Amino acid sequence: MALALTRATRRQPRETATWRAQLAALRYVPKFIQLMWQTHRGYTVAMAVLRLLRAVIPLAILWVGKLIIDAVVDMREAPPDFSRLWQLVALEIVVVLVGEILARTSVLVREPARRTLLHLY
Repeated sequence: MALALTRATRRQPRETATWRAQLAALRYVPKFIQLMWQTHRGYTVAMAVLRLLRAVIPLAILWVGKLIIDAVVDMREAPPDFSRLWQLVALEIVVVLVGEILARTSVLVREPARRTLLHLY
């Protein structure tokens, strides 16, 4: 127990970057993409596609959540249609699972690309 406490107290607080520093770091992105493209085009394309697909997932989750809320509100005014509600809940679960699969796949693509890049440079 004491060992765990001493390790925790030795950690230094992580400094957060300012907005200006984060924006300044964006200048390295084109060079990084060029370097990745030269290293392995397949990894570069796969990572870009996966990132774009992963960017859509939160919007899809919000949209399906809105549809679920609309279905519940409609059930108050008309005879309840539980089959529609359960279809939307199932769709929400599928969207979340697809997001997780994309996240895992992204790691599987990123790690070999990182190793290749580090090995070459």
